[in-house]
Amino acid sequence: MVRTVKLRNRELESLGTFKADTLPIASIGRAQVAASKIIDRTGWR
Repeated sequence: MVRTVKLRNRELESLGTFKADTLPIASIGRAQVAASKIIDRTGWR
């Protein structure tokens, strides 16, 4: 997100004010291998 760029997009504006996620991206990365294994074992597509 670049705060200095102004964009008029009705669809985007309809989503409301942007709220950044506070979850650290590193914690998502740590869980990725385990999540992939679970998906493979369950056959989820």
